[in-house]
Amino acid sequence: MKRKLHPILLLVFWTLFLGINHTYGQITSLTSAYFFPVSGTFTPLVGGTTVAAIHGDDQASGLIPIGFTFNYLGTAYTDCYASSNGYLTFSAANTSLTNNLTTGAGRPIFAPLWDDLQGNVGNASYQTSGTPGSRVFTFEWLNWKWYYTVTSATISFQCKLYEATGAIEFVYRQEGGTMLGTETASIGITGSGTGTGNIISLSNSSSSPTISTTTETNNIGTRPANGQSYIFTPLNNPNPAGSTSGGGPVTIPPIASYAYSNTDTVWLSSPTTLVSTSVNSTKNYWDIIGYNSTNKNGPFAAYNEVRDCKTSEDIDDCFIDTVGNAVNFRYTFNQPGYYRLKLVSLNKFGFDTYIDTIFVDTPSAPPVADFFADRRTIGVYDYASMFDLSSNGPTSWNWYLNPLYY
Repeated sequence: MKRKLHPILLLVFWTLFLGINHTYGQITSLTSAYFFPVSGTFTPLVGGTTVAAIHGDDQASGLIPIGFTFNYLGTAYTDCYASSNGYLTFSAANTSLTNNLTTGAGRPIFAPLWDDLQGNVGNASYQTSGTPGSRVFTFEWLNWKWYYTVTSATISFQCKLYEATGAIEFVYRQEGGTMLGTETASIGITGSGTGTGNIISLSNSSSSPTISTTTETNNIGTRPANGQSYIFTPLNNPNPAGSTSGGGPVTIPPIASYAYSNTDTVWLSSPTTLVSTSVNSTKNYWDIIGYNSTNKNGPFAAYNEVRDCKTSEDIDDCFIDTVGNAVNFRYTFNQPGYYRLKLVSLNKFGFDTYIDTIFVDTPSAPPVADFFADRRTIGVYDYASMFDLSSNGPTSWNWYLNPLYY
């Protein structure tokens, strides 16, 4: 028999996913970037968009869409240009045949193989793959001549940009043409400025080159091994893309998100569960980072609350540490107004931060029942957790189960 509820609760499945204010990884300074040489597989693009404009000598492309926002050194890029001479540039088209990571126009520059190359027997193309949050942009110089006077293709290479991690990857494959023995290339990346700290230059094209942020090596003349990959990344993990360049499953930093109410309002003096709907996270930290009694847009005063974090795992003075507990946050707000809440989700490949403003108000109507279920389908003897998301500030709850079959 159904029991009368006080307050009346109509149990409805509902989940709200929030997707703004994400902070994806990016290289913030070249002097703090990590570099990893990795042995993998060169996989040519299938179905990429051809860039015929650089199928020649000393040619530059028009504007090429990356397909997502790539964050690098504090700047968001959505487009780039490509050169027949083996590099991508982000500020303007550049046809320079003289490899010079240290100075010059068109910076920043990503140069898998910067020399006086030739593309008249090859194919240049690009492709954006993956799903939002974990997309990869690949530009490919396929069957390229390393130096314009050689008679046939000597090398293929790619530059990959990773949306989730902010990583940059160069991948190579040797082709059958004969090298001249006088090739003099540079391999590396630059900042938008010049001088010390604005380059990462590889010392050679081996499986274990050293790097310099002050001195460019511009006389590399040996082809990298087949499948050789060079990764520049903000993460201290040797494989930030989750796989070597041969494809396969991609492991990315988490995407932080949480749900709390379908009206964006939390009720005064009513225990509220903020439900983490984060993807790929293994650890979660919550914080109330600001308060304003009347203005949603701030400014926000510091919210004075006792922090509860493990010293060794502290993330920005977190409010509640959920490393060893549930990923959700149960809290009772005792003052009306606007609160800024932060959720930091982590895994071994990095972290993501979701920040949003919630409004705490005094209810003026009877409650409207709502809840979130962490599992929709369960087996016999399995457990499912239900998290109340009811609006209008209930202070007591009465849950019941009415099975369809007995």
